[in-house]
Amino acid sequence: MTWRTEPLSSSRGAEEAFDALRGEPDPFWRDDATGRGWSFLGADPADALRIGAGEGDAPGRFQAWLDARRGGAPPDGGAARLPADAPPFLGGAGGFLSYDLRGAFERRPARARDDLGHPWIRMGWYAAVLA
Repeated sequence: MTWRTEPLSSSRGAEEAFDALRGEPDPFWRDDATGRGWSFLGADPADALRIGAGEGDAPGRFQAWLDARRGGAPPDGGAARLPADAPPFLGGAGGFLSYDLRGAFERRPARARDDLGHPWIRMGWYAAVLA
């Protein structure tokens, strides 16, 4: 996979850019919590993974999915070849791991019913992002 960095123009804010992704499959907007001010936006992943509650070995399936997509990438993700001012996220896996995924690791009595039905794991493999 070839990584390409294209900075978001300062004349368009992240909100406006995200509005442009409306209607695209699996859009995301993540803000960096390091205080450096990064926002990351993307849509239309090359591949997606959804694992619902109790659907087999969720951690193992997720690891296998990641391994298949990394396809021989160096352990550092190629960071040694990036310019010092490159954004900290250039593409790859983006999504969420649900709090309820704990059920794959520990058995505890259910204290509340699952009234939202969110999957335990929802990930996309994004070849390009706006940063």
